[in-house]
Amino acid sequence: MDLAEIYDRTSQTVHVFHVWPYAGDQKIDWWASDDGQHHAIYRQEAYYDDQLRERRNRGNMICPQNKQQRLVFIGYIVGHIDMAPGTYFEVLRNRFSLTNVAEDEK
Repeated sequence: MDLAEIYDRTSQTVHVFHVWPYAGDQKIDWWASDDGQHHAIYRQEAYYDDQLRERRNRGNMICPQNKQQRLVFIGYIVGHIDMAPGTYFEVLRNRFSLTNVAEDEK
């Protein structure tokens, strides 16, 4: 995954994107355990599950790897920076890896 910081020329603001090509055209929710040791990613269709959707809406997500911990919402993962070329430039981009990742689990 890449961490990209961009400068938006239109709004004159800086934005941070978490870019993962496998996300495609959708935003993926990125959650982490309270201790930061575990991560979970959920595609939007995972929330078709009533129980998972209810947990997300209440802010009561459970860490799949350690059921004693709760998850906190980190942000969205995107497949690409969805802005018109020429309206922004990248200030920096850095590649990093997540460990202990669960994908689309309850």
